[in-house]
Amino acid sequence: MKILSLKFILITLFLFSILYSCRKNEDFKSLNYRSGGFGTNDYHLILNKNRLFSLEIEHNPLDEIVDSAKIGKFKGELSESRMLQLQKAIATITTKGYDYHDPELVFDAGIYEIVVNTDTSTKIFKTNHATDNFRKDIIELLDEICENDPKFKVK
Repeated sequence: MKILSLKFILITLFLFSILYSCRKNEDFKSLNYRSGGFGTNDYHLILNKNRLFSLEIEHNPLDEIVDSAKIGKFKGELSESRMLQLQKAIATITTKGYDYHDPELVFDAGIYEIVVNTDTSTKIFKTNHATDNFRKDIIELLDEICENDPKFKVK
């Protein structure tokens, strides 16, 4: 009887820990993404948990062709599927011990800064030499949102 009670308690604790860890991902309030510098596109994206975003794109001086329709201030709304992709990426990079910065000294790279605001904390990821995983997990997704997701220009 004691073994059965102990198993019940352990299973209950295990289930509560799973529920608690899932709850942490719901705390996402906003995300602020900045990129720019040596050869990278200059983006400033602010995204709220209601999927609305504002975006500022500046001219990259290394681009030979300037498309003025793609430079300026924009507003838009992410699709639900895109928001789920982003929430999954945020959950990945905010896990304890996630390595986003390659310590090798680099002078000719752009700077990436991602600020994730939750109900209880703010996590800042800033690097001029991102790891391959960090690029794959979130930077490529954020750049794709800035470049390709539907948005309209504002003054």
